[in-house]
Amino acid sequence: IDADFGASVEIARIGVEAQKLRRFEKEYLIYAGMPISREKYFAEWKSAHERIKAMVDGILENRDGKWSAEDAVRAREWLASLKAYHDGFSDVVRSVESGRLVTTLQGNEAVRDAKDAFRVLLDGTAQGGDQKFQQALKSGQAIATRFRIVNIVLGVAALAGVVLVSLSLVMVPASISRPIEVLTRSAHD
Repeated sequence: IDADFGASVEIARIGVEAQKLRRFEKEYLIYAGMPISREKYFAEWKSAHERIKAMVDGILENRDGKWSAEDAVRAREWLASLKAYHDGFSDVVRSVESGRLVTTLQGNEAVRDAKDAFRVLLDGTAQGGDQKFQQALKSGQAIATRFRIVNIVLGVAALAGVVLVSLSLVMVPASISRPIEVLTRSAHD
């Protein structure tokens, strides 16, 4: 449960950073004609890109052992998607800086293929995070079911123990007192 839930959270963090990356791209293109503003957003874009890359690389390194082979395949797809987006957006940045692209509309058109390639990561993190969360939930439900069974068995065992002790409290004194009564009557007679 812990591994799947932790993986779900990490994938969600990658998704959040990916959305930030897209937002910084949009802000960059809005301010394409304003060098100081666009530089600020490009710096934010680069920072978000590096965070995503580091998190996806962490999945591939799998230091804590919570990632499956299937997760590694998905992470490689995300890295390829991130690289395609990086390369496409970097081309747009060079075009803006050289003066070939001057409007937001031109920039949006130029980055379209890169954004389409980035959908693999955006959609993948949404699906992957939900999948890991559902696995954690399923494991939790299985454990809860097993605990209910264990609790029922323990309850039945406790009830059997109470019945056994009660019978022992009735039978043991009777088994001791009956021979004494017989002996007392015999001695009295």
